[in-house]
Amino acid sequence: MMHARLSTMTCVLVAALSQFPCAKAQTNGGAVLTLEEALLLARSNNRDLKQYGLDVGKQRETLGAAKTHLYPRFDTYVLAAQLLTPIDFTIKKGQLGTFSGTGPIPGSNTDLHTPARPIAIASVTATQPLTQLIRIHLSLADQRLKVDAAQ
Repeated sequence: MMHARLSTMTCVLVAALSQFPCAKAQTNGGAVLTLEEALLLARSNNRDLKQYGLDVGKQRETLGAAKTHLYPRFDTYVLAAQLLTPIDFTIKKGQLGTFSGTGPIPGSNTDLHTPARPIAIASVTATQPLTQLIRIHLSLADQRLKVDAAQ
């Protein structure tokens, strides 16, 4: 009984496998893949080559960022302000003292008024690290070597 079952399963397995074309691609007479096409196909699907390409790109970006340290740095600051209400006050005669040589200071009542108008202060600076240029050039040479090594 066991042999009958095995031979039936073997026949079913052989029948199922015979339905699949195993060597159809080789006997079909399709286009021949050239060496250049094979290399291009291998390069386009190679994960390691893509990773190395990303590493080279990172090193080039780092080199470009390092080159910016050679140039002057310009900083601009702008501050704008305005009082919410005007400031009004009075300094009375002699409030700051009375001296024998000059008399009372101030000599009369003085009214001070500060209007509530906008003001702006702007500052522009340019800095160049002159003493660090040698170190920057050495760093750039090191970064160029890293780019070459990544390539």
